[in-house]
Amino acid sequence: MAGKQHQSSSREGHFTAGLGFRPQSSEPGHATGELELQAQHLNRSGTLHGGLAMTLLDSLMGQAVRTWTGGNGQEYVTSSMTTHLLETVSQGQVTGSSRVIAQGGTYLLTEAELRDASRRLIATAEAVYTRLRAGAKVGDR
Repeated sequence: MAGKQHQSSSREGHFTAGLGFRPQSSEPGHATGELELQAQHLNRSGTLHGGLAMTLLDSLMGQAVRTWTGGNGQEYVTSSMTTHLLETVSQGQVTGSSRVIAQGGTYLLTEAELRDASRRLIATAEAVYTRLRAGAKVGDR
């Protein structure tokens, strides 16, 4: 099962790598990463696109979930996410961190934040990740 967990991480790694996002570190239940802002990351107003900020937050929380489960074969998917876009940023590096804050029978509760190069808080998120039932694949109903 550890191989399956690795494959899942690799798939997401291709997606976020294409955005320029670089994971920095992870330990059980925590993850960090960074993105150097480029023109393609900005909206028409010239600031970090809100959808990209939400993608980075979700990716960070997903990594924290994977480190929490430790490759035990359990698959989790984002089932709800609340995001707060607090400030704008148009250049420099954006860094993010996330952590698992609670676990229930079939869910994990997570939180994450993004900060600019001066450590100003840009965005926060909370999400619930729900465990897939045994044998289910993402997209099964």
